[in-house]
Parts: sequence; C-alpha cells; structure tokens
Amino acid sequence: MLKNQTDKTNSIYYILAVIVPLVVLVCLGLYHLLSQAQAGVAVNSNEGVWDLCAYNLDEESVQLVGVVEVIPGALLTPEEFTQRQEDAVLLDVPFQNSMEPVVSVY
Repeated sequence: MLKNQTDKTNSIYYILAVIVPLVVLVCLGLYHLLSQAQAGVAVNSNEGVWDLCAYNLDEESVQLVGVVEVIPGALLTPEEFTQRQEDAVLLDVPFQNSMEPVVSVY
C-alpha cells in the first residue's frame, strides 16, 4: 500500500516537472508576441519632423523615434513655433523596445 502511494506521489511530481515548465514557456512566448504587436511601427524623424501621412493611426500604432526640435510644455502651430524659435531645444527620442514608458528628460 505504501509503495502504491509513493508511485502516485512520484508520478504527480513528474507531471508537475513537465507541465510547469511548459506553462512558463507558453506564457513567456505570449508575452513576447504581445509586446512585439504593441510596439507597432517605428517612425524616424527626418530633419526634426515626423511625417505620419502614410500611417492609419486608427488601425496601427507608431513609435516616434529620432532627433526633434521641441519647445517644452507647448503645443504650437508652425507659425507659433517659428516665433518662439529661441525657446526650442533638441530632443533625441530613443527607440523603446519594451512596454516600459519613456522617461521625460525635462
């Protein structure tokens, strides 16, 4: 009787030793696929401008990457930006290959 219980316990440990790593591998694979799907398309700046005309932002996400000229804390039209050019700073936006947020430099 004791040998029968030992065999059952060993088989349970064997099943756990096989199933748990498989579940972990599946979870890691799904996490990798989801993080790649959320990354979207990386759009590099061209002379400080991101041209988003070729992208349907309702259906895909884009990641803005590259050096741009900005005025911190302001959302301006091109005319207003030209008038406040002395307040502008260059900002290098790095490629972010994860789901972590980019920390602002100002």
